[in-house]
Amino acid sequence: MAVKLSPLAGAGWQFFDNLGIPLAGGLLYTYTAGTTTPQATYTSSAGTIANANPIVLDAAGRTANEVWLTVGVAYKFVLQTPAAVTIGTYDNVSGINDLTGASFAPTTGSTSITTLGTITTGTWNATPIGVVYGGTGLTSISARSIPVANVANTYTTVTPAAGQSVRINAGNTAWEAYTPSTATDSCKAWVNFNGASPGTIRASLNVSSITYNATGDYTINFTTALQDANYAPAGICNSASTNTTQQIINIAASSYSSSPTLKTASQIRVYVGFASLTDNAEINVAFFR
Repeated sequence: MAVKLSPLAGAGWQFFDNLGIPLAGGLLYTYTAGTTTPQATYTSSAGTIANANPIVLDAAGRTANEVWLTVGVAYKFVLQTPAAVTIGTYDNVSGINDLTGASFAPTTGSTSITTLGTITTGTWNATPIGVVYGGTGLTSISARSIPVANVANTYTTVTPAAGQSVRINAGNTAWEAYTPSTATDSCKAWVNFNGASPGTIRASLNVSSITYNATGDYTINFTTALQDANYAPAGICNSASTNTTQQIINIAASSYSSSPTLKTASQIRVYVGFASLTDNAEINVAFFR
């Protein structure tokens, strides 16, 4: 038989008289709700052994066994003294979590949600949740679409094709999908440094250090190696201090020196000067690939 634990006298209960004294020998009768028809209770969740009716309380005012109620049945409890004086009547008592026959009135939804929880499963069929409440305001989204905020402070979606990216349009009014340029002649590294020993970097991109080899002789070391040694250096430096002769930046010829390596994916050796090598105050070199 299906049973549920009784919320009254179910487990560990102790009863008292009106003076607060344990109800030794008290009597607990159980009936069908609203009647005087005896209704059995049970000693365990198995629902196979019935309690006595009435249940006689022990010297401490407790039941000898637990009290379990038949699922779908409402009970009436009557508590009496050993002399059959009624202390209390408790009607329409059902087992804990027994919802048999229960009905729930429908509730009216709200058009504005002010507190949000988390939807972990299922489908949202109501009005889209607005941005101010942590939503997007979108009613649907396509595969590979990207939600983005537009100039009206609401969300829209952009769906780039394979190989495309997303950006703000030229008018700064909306997001758009576009195909990035495939040109490879972008600047991979650059450096502005003082050629005087020890070769001090003022600013740079992807250049970790300058090695001062000798007067006008420098090795530029890349932070991250380029893809190969087939890059194109471009450079300019100050004029000589004593005249207007423009100093020239050259890639060190491999026959000039064997150490360090002259032009690789990770470094390049350059010479600065005109008639002779010079420590120039400002040397600027960029690398394109």
